[in-house]
Amino acid sequence: MDIEVFGAVGSAPTSLAAFDRALQSGGVHDLNLVTLSSVIPPACAVVRKKPDVSSAEIGDRLFCVMAREEATEPGSEAWACIGWALGAEGRGGVFVETHGRSEHEVRSEAESALATLVTDRPYLDLAEQDFHLAGGVCVDEPICAIVLASYETASWRTT
Repeated sequence: MDIEVFGAVGSAPTSLAAFDRALQSGGVHDLNLVTLSSVIPPACAVVRKKPDVSSAEIGDRLFCVMAREEATEPGSEAWACIGWALGAEGRGGVFVETHGRSEHEVRSEAESALATLVTDRPYLDLAEQDFHLAGGVCVDEPICAIVLASYETASWRTT
């Protein structure tokens, strides 16, 4: 299974609408987000691309890991980051999600958290790590930065 990671920044008159616009950038704004903890199952690849939700219907569930930050004051920043490390031979991995007010702060926190999680899991390898960041500066209306790792969608239908 591919876990698809994308980042986006949306702006709108309210923080909630800015969040929705960021989700629209990835085409996932009409889905119910079901947030997961940060474990990557065995035999998964992490790829940078917008999620393929072409078979999903409005209101379906999207299982994901997400980092999110908002900024509402002009001149303030919003940054989100997901970092990941994978084990050798498809043994799984972990995501870390960080968010904050500067790119440097968010990246540094993600690197530190990922190093700790890898130390605690001998099957992981820091050589197999990567990061995806999204962020920006609030100009005249609220912004929301997101990075989302999409696992899969599921219908509410039982048949």
